[in-house]
Amino acid sequence: FYLDHKDEVLPYVKSLVKRLSSELIDTMEKSDKSMISWRTLATLKLISQYMIETNERRLIYPVFLILTSFLRHFPIKTYLPFQIRIANILNQLSQSFEVFEPILCWATDAIQFICSSNCKPGSKFNWDTELRSPQILTYEFCHGAIEHLKRIFFANLLSNCESIAFPEYIMPIKEHLAAIVATKTKLSFEVKFLLNQISEQSKTLVNLKRGIEWSTRQEQITQWKETIEQNSPTPLKDTLVRQSNIEEKKRKMKEEQNIKTKIDDGTGITAEVATADDV
Repeated sequence: FYLDHKDEVLPYVKSLVKRLSSELIDTMEKSDKSMISWRTLATLKLISQYMIETNERRLIYPVFLILTSFLRHFPIKTYLPFQIRIANILNQLSQSFEVFEPILCWATDAIQFICSSNCKPGSKFNWDTELRSPQILTYEFCHGAIEHLKRIFFANLLSNCESIAFPEYIMPIKEHLAAIVATKTKLSFEVKFLLNQISEQSKTLVNLKRGIEWSTRQEQITQWKETIEQNSPTPLKDTLVRQSNIEEKKRKMKEEQNIKTKIDDGTGITAEVATADDV
């Protein structure tokens, strides 16, 4: 509908953005956490999907500001499942509009929190239906959180890992990850692979940079593009592409397995039962 009526739908989408922004300000002032809900998440997904399908760039800044506020101003301990969904929306928008969004700093802080948590045995956590963390952080929840955060890392790095500025940009994050691995907790070893991949990529790009000669900035960029094309895929890009393909296959398999139950209310009209995956 919004593809056929883009101009008519835009004012409505703008009103949704304004409403969310106003509610978020009130929420942070009153320390009210009622915005952590499926309604908020569904609204943000609707807005982001409209932006992507219609290539509406005018909403990028206000929507990014709302999304990053959920990451920066709400505690990771309590709202990590909700924040992971928010980070995935940010990644999707960032890749669609080729706009840089520093999600990795938040993801690294979240990884550090999980790795330093005193995890305990407990019941299984359902990531598909829950928006808040369990009161007791269980082993199963913490392992699942690390896997989700690693996927966010990989998705964010996919479009930036062959940038000429990647070694400098990733350096503080790499040091942060190294400090997490150095704690030698049970969960910190799951981060070691991520650290090794980033370190290998940085080393590869630094060596490539040393091999190019340039006198102006534009000449440097041109030389770099040619060098990357000759040496692509680089180690991390190769890993990320393969992992991205695997994730896409998993997503399609999940969609095929998600057979919706149909109900008949006696009027002859058949309806489908909505699940949490539809939000």
